[in-house]
Amino acid sequence: MPVLAEDVVLGYLRRTLDVLEAIHPRLEKEGTGEARGAPLEAYQSLVRDLEAERTRDERIDDERWQWIWKGKPSYRNIHIYGRTSWIHLQLVDLL
Repeated sequence: MPVLAEDVVLGYLRRTLDVLEAIHPRLEKEGTGEARGAPLEAYQSLVRDLEAERTRDERIDDERWQWIWKGKPSYRNIHIYGRTSWIHLQLVDLL
């Protein structure tokens, strides 16, 4: 079973923290508002890149991840925060 290298997983963990740091200030003022701009783009980029890794690590290709790969037509700030937090926890489990 192929797995992602530790340095790759650590890079993705850093990216999740970057997304969380970018979205966090918006939660108090616009928590349920529509996500846009840099935090949304960073989240979408993270998901695209992780999805491309599915062939390299079966652990991110299992059924638990399907809701992430499916996505949503639009996101609210709180969605970005929650989904990114979930991804972060899953990545920690890969270490």
